[in-house]
Amino acid sequence: MSAEILARLNPKTSNMDQVGISTAEGLSQTDIAATLARLPKGPELMGWLVAYPDSQKQRTELKLYMLQKITDMVIKGNWGCPEPLFYTNMAIMAISEVISTRICQTCNGRGEVRRLELKVVCHKCEGTGKEVVTQRHRYEVLGISRVAWAIWKERYESVYRMVRGWDSHMKSHVREKLQKHAGA
Repeated sequence: MSAEILARLNPKTSNMDQVGISTAEGLSQTDIAATLARLPKGPELMGWLVAYPDSQKQRTELKLYMLQKITDMVIKGNWGCPEPLFYTNMAIMAISEVISTRICQTCNGRGEVRRLELKVVCHKCEGTGKEVVTQRHRYEVLGISRVAWAIWKERYESVYRMVRGWDSHMKSHVREKLQKHAGA
């Protein structure tokens, strides 16, 4: 629901009935923008990217902010740098994984499959409904070997968790605003 509400900020989304927004009736673009503006910078930038998914400006702003945060992690953890664009690629990959809408082909995005009379958690996506990104894909995107990935996996996961946390914070903040608005 948060993504649909944030779509109201995008002037290309003209008819909100088409995206099924009824609980947010009466929320203006100004209301939604003000909600995002009250967030810390990471979650705010995630919200703007959800609202304007095709905006290179929003992606660049989020990527630059992420690079600042990753640099802090690098300095604190004395990570080193395999190649010049390594951390940029890491930031792009984490953003892409978090905002991905690719659905699991095994369960068609439901997170569960039928086995005879039972519904069971989809083994392919582990119940998320999203296409799973393999470790091999990750180390290939970063341009490192499988052996090097053993070192970088935990570091990447900390970057990914940071972005996932921003996304979660943004969505819960928007949801809370919607609930307050609906109750008013």
